[in-house]
Amino acid sequence: MRQKIDAGSALAALGAALLLVSLFIRWFNPGGTAWQVFEIVDLVLAGLALAVLAGTLGRTEPAGEPPRWLLGASAAALAVVAVQVIDPPPSARGSDIATGAWLALAATALMAIGAGLSRSSVSITVDVRQRDRRRRVSAVDRRADAGGGPAPAPTTEVPRGGVSAPGVADDTGRTQPMSALPGEHEERA
Repeated sequence: MRQKIDAGSALAALGAALLLVSLFIRWFNPGGTAWQVFEIVDLVLAGLALAVLAGTLGRTEPAGEPPRWLLGASAAALAVVAVQVIDPPPSARGSDIATGAWLALAATALMAIGAGLSRSSVSITVDVRQRDRRRRVSAVDRRADAGGGPAPAPTTEVPRGGVSAPGVADDTGRTQPMSALPGEHEERA
């Protein structure tokens, strides 16, 4: 079973999920989380994050074109977070920027990069499939004896339908270094 995952859509979805998480983490110190500090910006950010999640995870075909609005929603979320980091709301003036704001900024940047990758003509796709199970082959599994000595020497056989030199073992299944044939140097010289 083969399954393809578009890396751009995966990055956008990861960024949207991180943005939702960041809304519950302290943005300003002292101040509080995004839900405590903002009046309507928190709802706008949550709505944009849910829209990007729905746009990336709701696609029926992995190779299908992502929605056109996905990049716009991601860029809008990035702009809103950047403005709030640069110019905090009145209730958080004079406060230090905390982890939640930086996480939201990174998450919206990830959303915008992922949406841009999924919209561009250059696509990064990760191919996920089940691991190939190898059959055990007796020629490969044949090992030296338990004492650690060399493996038994091959027997001299003539291959079926072929010609073998006298005294040379049939090693068609083994890889060996190549050597010059007797008399080859005499003919070229």
